[in-house]
Amino acid sequence: MHPHRKYILLAGLYISQTLPGHFFGNVFPVIMRSEGASLASIGFLQIIALPWLIKFLWAPLVDRVTAPQGRYARTIVTLQILFCLCSASLALFNLSRHFPLVVGLMALSYTFAATQDIATDALAVRLLSHEERGPGNAAQTGGNMLGALMGSGVALMLYQYLGWAGVMLAMAGFLLLPLAPLAWLERSIPARQDEPGDAFSHRGLPGFFRQSGAVRWSLLMLASYGGSMAAIMMTKPLLVDLGFSPARIGLLTGIHGVSVGLLGALAAGWLIPRLGRRVILRGGCLLNTLAALGMLPLALGVTETFYLLSAIALASLGFAVTMTAINTIAMDFTRAGHEGADYSLQVAISMAGGGVFMGLSGWLAQEIGYRNIFLLCALLCLVAAALVPLLYRRPLEAILGEVPIP
Repeated sequence: MHPHRKYILLAGLYISQTLPGHFFGNVFPVIMRSEGASLASIGFLQIIALPWLIKFLWAPLVDRVTAPQGRYARTIVTLQILFCLCSASLALFNLSRHFPLVVGLMALSYTFAATQDIATDALAVRLLSHEERGPGNAAQTGGNMLGALMGSGVALMLYQYLGWAGVMLAMAGFLLLPLAPLAWLERSIPARQDEPGDAFSHRGLPGFFRQSGAVRWSLLMLASYGGSMAAIMMTKPLLVDLGFSPARIGLLTGIHGVSVGLLGALAAGWLIPRLGRRVILRGGCLLNTLAALGMLPLALGVTETFYLLSAIALASLGFAVTMTAINTIAMDFTRAGHEGADYSLQVAISMAGGGVFMGLSGWLAQEIGYRNIFLLCALLCLVAAALVPLLYRRPLEAILGEVPIP
C-alpha cells in the first residue's frame, strides 16, 4: 500500500473515532458553564473519559479478536455503529432533566470509541514502517485535530442554532460517513501467523516494562501532558466568564485553534525523521510552557482579538507537536503480537498525568484563581521539557527491526 494511502486511511479513522470525545470534552464544559455549573463540577465531569485511561485492560482481548485473522475492518465498523447509536440516542433526552442519563450515555460512547481506538492503533502500528511513523502519526494527530474541529468548533457553533438534539443527530450522521472506505481494508491487512506464545493475554502486559528504557519513558509520558491539557481546558470556562458566546468560543478554540494544531502536527511529522523524536518532543513541551504563560493576560481580562488568536494558536501548536512526538515513540515501544495492548497501555500512561491534573484543574482554579492555575501549568510543562533528555535515553535500536532511532 502506498504510504500516502495509509496516511489518508488512518486520518479518516481517527477523525470519526475522536469526534464524540472532543464534543463531550470541549463543548460540554461550555454548555455546563453557560447553565451555571461550578468550575469544580466541570473539572470532575472529566471522569466520563475514564475508558480512555483503562482501555489497556481489555486491549489484549481486542488483539485476540482482530490480529490473527486481520479482522480490523469489521471490528472498527461494529464499534463505530455502536457509538453512533449512542450519540443519536442522546438527542432523545433533555440535558437538564435527564442529566445522569446523559452522562451515562456519554460514558458508554467513550467506551465504544476507546475500544475502537485499540483496533485502530494496532492497525496503524502494523501498517507503518519505522520511517513512516513520523508522518503517520502526523496523520493521526491531524485526524484528532479535525475530529476536534468537527466535535468542538463546528458543534459548538451549531449548538447555538440547533440546540442539543440537533447537534447530537448531526454528529451521529457524520459518524456514518467514514464506514464506506473500510470495505477493502481486511483484504489489505494480512493475518499474523507468528504471534508470541503470550500474545493477546494479560500476562504479556508486564513484559512492556521489561523493555530497555520503558520505565523511564513511562515516567516521561506521565509528565508530558498535564500542564498543556489543563491550560487548554480551563481556557474555555474562562472565556465564558469573560462574556464570550458559545459560537465565538467555538470559532476561537475550535476552528482557529484546531486549524493551527493541524499545521503543527504536519510540521512535527515532517521534522521527526529529520531532527529526531527527542528534539521534537522537547520542543513541544517548551511550546506548551510558553502557551500556558501566554494565557496569563487572558486571566487578567485582556481580550483583544490579535492576542486571543496568538495565545490560542500557540497552545494548539504546542499540544499537537507534543502529541505527534509521543505517539511516534509509543509505536517504537510496541512489541509484535501486542500492538493494541502495548499502545493502549502507553496512551493510558500518557493521559493519566494529564487527565488527573485536568480533572483537578477546575477545583484548583476555583480555589487559587485562573492566573495561578496557568502559572502552575507552565511550571509543569517546563519540568516535562527538562525531563526529556534525562528520561528518554533508550538505546539506539527500535524494538521492531533494530532500526536506529534518532
